[in-house]
Amino acid sequence: MNLMRNLAMNPLQIEYFLSVARTKSVAQSARELFVSAPAISKQLAALERDLDVTLLTRSHSGMTLTPAGQEYYDFFAKTFTELNAIKQRYVAKQTATLNFSLGIFKDWPLYDRLHKLEQRLKQIFPRLTLTIQPLSVSELVAGLTQQRLDMILCMPNRLLAPQQATLTETKLCTIQKMLVYANYLLGSAHKNVTVADFAQQTWFSIANPSQQAALADDALICEHYGLDPKIVSTANLDATLAMVAMGKGVTILDKWSVYRYFPELSGIPLAFNREVCLFAPQATDDSLQHTIALILKDIF
Repeated sequence: MNLMRNLAMNPLQIEYFLSVARTKSVAQSARELFVSAPAISKQLAALERDLDVTLLTRSHSGMTLTPAGQEYYDFFAKTFTELNAIKQRYVAKQTATLNFSLGIFKDWPLYDRLHKLEQRLKQIFPRLTLTIQPLSVSELVAGLTQQRLDMILCMPNRLLAPQQATLTETKLCTIQKMLVYANYLLGSAHKNVTVADFAQQTWFSIANPSQQAALADDALICEHYGLDPKIVSTANLDATLAMVAMGKGVTILDKWSVYRYFPELSGIPLAFNREVCLFAPQATDDSLQHTIALILKDIF
């Protein structure tokens, strides 16, 4: 207990002792440490007094360690080496720039929420650089598995079972489906628009390889509302929005979809929701990832 108290209270004494034991010369240590030789001698005498033992003796070859001095030297040298290593790790961690890449489903313009995420993360990790990558589902999964993305924001039903098996999943929220149509499709006189009003319209559904789940969702929703409309597959979201905006039919999109930024389009909330999750590689256990998940849960 006395040893540890002295170690904590007199680091200068320990430093001088380790230096003289290494150089075997008070004068040489004084030059290296930019202090006077008497100052070093004074601290060494104080350390020997505190420990009640002789640490060094003077001989023709210089200062040499006594058996007790050798034991203390081994202890102090190991302790201070470990202490310096810990300090260096924490300094490196505090000064390092963190780069984090988050992939999001490209049809979701969630930049107001992602801005909030970045601001809150910077309060915790001031040197963080957050990069947002809007991509298709297949690109998101490829980026994550190939370590080009750290995490992705997506719906579980858009991923294939083998893909999900290699990922960790954090549920964030649910997202509502919307029936999207052009404002002029039914005419200005039509009030209190319902889903049934579009029973005779063409329903456009995105059918590219990464959106197969959309077709299944659309068929399920139509069945729920007792409808059997003509469903036409489209190649991508842009083609779908073009057809709907021209009044050629309707489509089902996520509430977060970009259709909200088209003034000529409106949406009817549907009794259908899907989970939204964060995905990360199974092998990782990162504090930054856990922090992002907690913040996004709060934001969403």
